[in-house]
Amino acid sequence: MTIACLTLDIHLPACRSLKEKRSRLRGLRDKFGRDPGIALSETEFHDQHDRAQWCLVAIGGDSGRVQAKLSNIESYIHEHIDGYVTEGTLEFLK
Repeated sequence: MTIACLTLDIHLPACRSLKEKRSRLRGLRDKFGRDPGIALSETEFHDQHDRAQWCLVAIGGDSGRVQAKLSNIESYIHEHIDGYVTEGTLEFLK
């Protein structure tokens, strides 16, 4: 069993309110929050409308599958979220 945590800092340029921030990031929770092998949460910058930090934890049978799953999520963010990743860290917990 492999567990990994991907932490991403996301900058949301020209985002003017917390409501707009939630709107821009809603797709992330909607798309990946239903996967039973993934847990995700906004972990920092709750009160800032132009920044977000998300922690995504994935669990799977082997490290290759877990890393691929998290890589797909990061690719989705780059392609579909109106913002960009300023920092990302991947940590294998087990």
